[in-house]
Amino acid sequence: MVARAGIIVFLLAGGCAEEPGSGIVGGPGGGTGACRDDGDCAGAQKTCCGGRCVDTAVDEGHCGSCGRACDAGNFCALSACKPVAIGTVCSFPDAVLVYDGEPNDAISGNMLADAVAARCSPPVSVARKDQTDPSAVDPASGRPALGAERLLLAAGGSFRQKVVDYLMNATRQTRAYYASDATTHGYFERGNAVPLVQQPDSAFTDQHDFFHMEFVHDASTGTAVAFVYGVHGQGTRAGAWHFAHTVLPRLATEQDAWAVVEWIDGDDDHGPSAADTFRVVKSGR
Repeated sequence: MVARAGIIVFLLAGGCAEEPGSGIVGGPGGGTGACRDDGDCAGAQKTCCGGRCVDTAVDEGHCGSCGRACDAGNFCALSACKPVAIGTVCSFPDAVLVYDGEPNDAISGNMLADAVAARCSPPVSVARKDQTDPSAVDPASGRPALGAERLLLAAGGSFRQKVVDYLMNATRQTRAYYASDATTHGYFERGNAVPLVQQPDSAFTDQHDFFHMEFVHDASTGTAVAFVYGVHGQGTRAGAWHFAHTVLPRLATEQDAWAVVEWIDGDDDHGPSAADTFRVVKSGR
């Protein structure tokens, strides 16, 4: 399907024939302390549900109150069940844009953050931090550190963005992923060895690229992360432009968590615009 810039479209990432990473276990919200009533609980896990102290703000089995379980494909944040989907981006009161030190990624990240701050309703307050700040991302592992109450935004791929590398390669929590070899770049859907995209390096230029956009809920910290990146800098910028100008205005209809999209510069300005073509390769939950 081909869609001009005014039609909603989704993300893209790259991949080789073999999936990287090792996966994780565990999750936020659940306590280990036994209890008879709330008086036996303390700290964030202050509610006694079924004989166990839990944090009902983030516990997927007791979301908002004891016994209120989130359906499959949903997670608990701010005491409410939310879908793992791009359409959830504006449901957080606060967000943090994480920079990876690459200037073009900073431009693209600012485009994401400015769009979220300006167009979400109710408004989202966006702070900006470097990925070396441990309050946002663990500097060693790339694990997000915001918790369930704030959204983490990132522009840039796993080669620079530590949080993207953590989600895509270290823990394999993304639905799509990128991989390359000496001559090609590729994007894959998790669990499928057939590439969504696999083309020679020469096919990726400042006028043609593929980008990957995805919304991920980190199972270990409860942090929701939305990211976008292309193979090259202009591809990342095209993804951020597409999110700001096409996806965000129609956010309420977005049910998918990820998308891989081809970008073709339509007006020879070597950057994204409304004159360009955005073709969804594949999207899904």
